[in-house]
Amino acid sequence: MSVHTTLSHMGRFRRWLFEVGTRIVELLNALLLVSFSSIMALNYFNLLSLPSYARFDITKAYHWLFVLGLGVAQLVAMCRLSNRSNQVSGLLLLFSGTVWLIIAAIFSANAAHVMTTAVTTYVLVALACLLAMSC
Repeated sequence: MSVHTTLSHMGRFRRWLFEVGTRIVELLNALLLVSFSSIMALNYFNLLSLPSYARFDITKAYHWLFVLGLGVAQLVAMCRLSNRSNQVSGLLLLFSGTVWLIIAAIFSANAAHVMTTAVTTYVLVALACLLAMSC
């Protein structure tokens, strides 16, 4: 593939990605959900042995498959171009924001006496999802 063709494809992708104001939030949210839940589902018991993940024992490994499905559904809804898919995507952002707040709360419970970057990071992701959902 020539450089010109590659740049042309990149330009189209960039226009598609930033054409709608919420699409970048949808993409980042979906990728974060898929990656976080995949790691949690595949390494559940190993992660529980780590101090920062100890409180995740309130969840089960199969709960992370639901979160993985949420991320995949977000990707599918994001790629469709209809009013219905926009509504579904907004609803998925609402659910995702709630999931990120729960994750932040669990990390906060792990480190009740000290503020960690995990808490602030996941609260900010949740706020981005919830604010983008309202657009």
